[in-house]
Amino acid sequence: MGQICQSFGMLLKQDPQGCRRNADGNNSTEYCSLNYIDGAFILPDLTTLVMQQIGIRALGIGGPNPKRKFQCSAV
Repeated sequence: MGQICQSFGMLLKQDPQGCRRNADGNNSTEYCSLNYIDGAFILPDLTTLVMQQIGIRALGIGGPNPKRKFQCSAV
């Protein structure tokens, strides 16, 4: 299995934006771009409920495109 986002539980190689960079320009090995870009969390005050809603939308769960290639892990 590949590296998994510590916030959203999806495989980093399947990050929808692919721009999960640390401040030094290297790819993050811990977080996806749904909340982490250029070494900073873009939504630092994110609640668990909002995080779940963002993750569900990004993963296409229950949405119109059931063939999305994202995977998530159990929390």
